Amino acid sequence: MQIISLVFFISLILATSSVVASEPVIPDFEATYSLHRSGLTFGESVRQFKSLGDGRYQFESRTRSVGFAAMFIKEKVYEKSLLSFSAQKNRLLPDSYQYSRSGKKERQVELSFDREKNRVINRVNDDPWVMDIPEDTLDKFGYQLQIMLDAGEKERFQYQIADGGKLKQYNIEVIGTEMLKTAIGTYEVVVLQRSNDKRQTTMWCAKALHYLPVKITQKKKDGREFRAEIKKLTGLGR
Repeated sequence: MQIISLVFFISLILATSSVVASEPVIPDFEATYSLHRSGLTFGESVRQFKSLGDGRYQFESRTRSVGFAAMFIKEKVYEKSLLSFSAQKNRLLPDSYQYSRSGKKERQVELSFDREKNRVINRVNDDPWVMDIPEDTLDKFGYQLQIMLDAGEKERFQYQIADGGKLKQYNIEVIGTEMLKTAIGTYEVVVLQRSNDKRQTTMWCAKALHYLPVKITQKKKDGREFRAEIKKLTGLGR
């Protein structure tokens, strides 16, 4: 078993100003999720969003194994996106992305975005290369914030994502609304779904929490299923 950083999570952000937003629409927050596979709890992910001032933001995640799984899995995963908000484009655009995995399969990834030249500099385990990208390309972690920004306004989302040295297109759609009971309360949620030839990801995003995801499932074609459920939240007016 391996700690899985689910292609999920969504969060928040935005402001209203001329060129760069000075304040986010929602306050800084920290959300803790329990991670499950085949009915067993195997990990915990803590995600934190905060404003750095001057329209810049930091979004980071720390994932580790817990419980019985921690006896066998020693991996830890860290992700961080530094972003700037463009009020003109209504976009939260990445300046850089960092991924670090410790344990048996160590891996270090860094992406630096050059908006003027529409390119991204990739560094994987100190091996750099440059990739051309379309305007407004997002990184595979910070894009989850953009989904949160769009969730209350759109029925379908389409994003260009710089991921693993490749350019990928993520297509996400709203499939319904419902009431969902969670460890932090019962909320009206918007249900989002993304499918491709390998997996189907479903996200339950709470309207009262600025569309913060409170539950995420990922079903793979081979039958494996992963689930993330919120268990603690600070900020967002709570």
